[in-house]
Amino acid sequence: MSVSFPTSGAAIASPGAGPAAFIIEVGGAAAGIVAADGVRFRFHAAGPRFQPLDGQIFRTPGDAERAARRVINSRQPIRGHAAPAREARR
Repeated sequence: MSVSFPTSGAAIASPGAGPAAFIIEVGGAAAGIVAADGVRFRFHAAGPRFQPLDGQIFRTPGDAERAARRVINSRQPIRGHAAPAREARR
């Protein structure tokens, strides 16, 4: 597997295959990665600031990047995306 240097939208892929994941950066800081999940992309937060996006599904890596920018620019929770897929806590 090859890994690109962290720049917004940098791809992580296997040789001969399309990108399986993209690094999402906002303001020079890693927000997380989006990994292919079928035809969509699942966000995995790089730190607590982006935790509201963790597990959410996006149509494109660009949609995930825009959501991460909204997290930085707002203190309010992000709405309008699929709920995070999390295991039930007991």
